Amino acid sequence: MTGRALVFSNPDVVARLKRDFVTYAGDKWYLNRQNDGDGRFLRGLGKQAGRTADNGHAPQGVYVARPDGTLLAYDHFRPSAESFLALLDKAKTAATTAAQADNPGGPQTAVGSVADPGYARRLPDGGRVLSVFSRIPLPPPADGAWTPNQATGRDHLWLTADDLRALRPPAWRKGERYPLPPAVAERLTRFHLVDNVRGEPPFWQKDDVRAQDLSLVVEDPTARRVRLEGAVRLRSGSGGEARAYDARVQGYLVWAPGADKAAAPRLTRFDWIAWGEAQGEGMYTRNAPKGRFPLVIAGGLAAPGDTVARSVPPQGTKDLRSYLGVGR
Repeated sequence: MTGRALVFSNPDVVARLKRDFVTYAGDKWYLNRQNDGDGRFLRGLGKQAGRTADNGHAPQGVYVARPDGTLLAYDHFRPSAESFLALLDKAKTAATTAAQADNPGGPQTAVGSVADPGYARRLPDGGRVLSVFSRIPLPPPADGAWTPNQATGRDHLWLTADDLRALRPPAWRKGERYPLPPAVAERLTRFHLVDNVRGEPPFWQKDDVRAQDLSLVVEDPTARRVRLEGAVRLRSGSGGEARAYDARVQGYLVWAPGADKAAAPRLTRFDWIAWGEAQGEGMYTRNAPKGRFPLVIAGGLAAPGDTVARSVPPQGTKDLRSYLGVGR
C-alpha cells in the first residue's frame, strides 16, 4: 500500500492520469465475489490478462481498459513511478490500435446492472463513522531512508444507532462508571487495534483477546463529558511467530443536548487513543520492526463532509456479521 501511495503522489503520474484517463479504485475482494456488472467487468479483465485463478478470480494490480471491457494493459503493480508511466504509455498505444481495428467493440462486458446486495457495505441507519489512524513512532533509519514502517495506517470504525444509545451513561452523575458496551469494545479491540501501517492486517480472533478492561466514567455531567479508560492484551500464536499488542486505551466522549427535551443527546466527540507495544506481522504486513515495537492507534468522529469516510467501509466489514456483532 505504501508503494501505491508513493506512485500516486508523483506529480507526473497525477498529471497524466488527469489528462488521459478516468481513474477508479476498487477492492478486488468484493469485486471478484460480486454477481453483477462490476464484478464481471473485473473478472473479464483478469481473463484477458491471462492471470485468472482457478476460482475465476482476477488478480490484484493495475488494469487499463476501454469502457467496453477491452483490456489495454495490466501490471501486478510495481512501486515505481517510472514503470507505472510506462504502463500508461503501453495502454495508450493499445487504445490507438483498438480504435483502428475492424471490430473495436471488445468483449462488451455488461455493466450498469443492479449491484449485488450480498456485498453492499453501507453505514447502518442512524450510525456514525470514526476515522482511525495508526503509526509506529520510531526514529527513521540512520541514513534517512524512508521505510514502510513510517507510513500511516487508515481505516474507519462504524457505530450503530444501538451502539450510540449504549454509550450514553445510565445516569449523568459525576464518577458514574460503566463498561464500554460489549459490541463496541469487541469491535474496537478485534478489528481496529491492529498494525495496518504496512498493508492489510490480520484481525484478532476472540481467543486472541487475553485481557480487555475498558470502562466509561462520567467526568463532567454539566458538559456531558465521559472519559474512556482501560487496557487490552492481545496475542495470537506463540514463540517468535506470535503477534501481540499490549496497550492502554484512553479517550473522551461528549454529547450535545437534543433539539428539544424529547430528543436524545447527540454524540459530538469520540476521541480515543491506544498506545503500547506490538510484536509480529501478518501475511500482507511483512517487514515489521524486529521484536517489540511501539504502536499508536487513534480515532475520532469523521467530519460531516468527509465523503470518503462514509463511502469506504471498515476493512473488517468483509465479515460483516462478526464486525457488527450480529448473531453472536
